[in-house]
Amino acid sequence: MAAVRWVLTILLVVAWFLGYVVAHVGGALVNLLLLAALILFVWNVLSTPRSA
Repeated sequence: MAAVRWVLTILLVVAWFLGYVVAHVGGALVNLLLLAALILFVWNVLSTPRSA
């Protein structure tokens, strides 16, 4: 499940970057993609079991 979250995070960051660089149309959507990527990244970091 962690691999799926990493893939989603990477895809959202790439989509955000392309949306920001290629076209400044739909600025709200770009910010929503960035927010979703950030939330997924934090969720992944906090939910990954740590080895002692």
